[in-house]
Amino acid sequence: MSDRKGRDEAVVKIACIQMAPVVGEKERNVRRSVERIEEAVGAGAGLIVLPELCNTGYVFESREEAFALAEEIPDGPTCQAWIEVARKRGLHLVAGIAERYGHVLYNAAVSSSHQASSGSSGRTTSGTRRTSSSSRATSASPSSRRQ
Repeated sequence: MSDRKGRDEAVVKIACIQMAPVVGEKERNVRRSVERIEEAVGAGAGLIVLPELCNTGYVFESREEAFALAEEIPDGPTCQAWIEVARKRGLHLVAGIAERYGHVLYNAAVSSSHQASSGSSGRTTSGTRRTSSSSRATSASPSSRRQ
């Protein structure tokens, strides 16, 4: 056991958000994710984890549908919304998002912080990996099929 006397430690409250995004309703899904982030901040969270593909939904009918809903990181509207709330509320976010990088799709994870640069790590379904770093990234979670 280590001696912790005299050491400063930071306590961080973590919130893992669950939500049921609807495929194709990206604006609504992002708005709902920001609402859930605000609720978590109100409960004292400093680190918030959003589900996979929460901005687009999870089960796509085709690659074309997924590609149409995917975004560039960090310049897409979802990342920009999450970056804004992270900076405004002084928190850290981690989320999954469908990333469009040229003509390739990635199931990417992004992070955003009010104080540090962010990055993304992506993986295609074939297992090819790509990592990049950027001065501003953030993103998303899972979803349900539209009815």
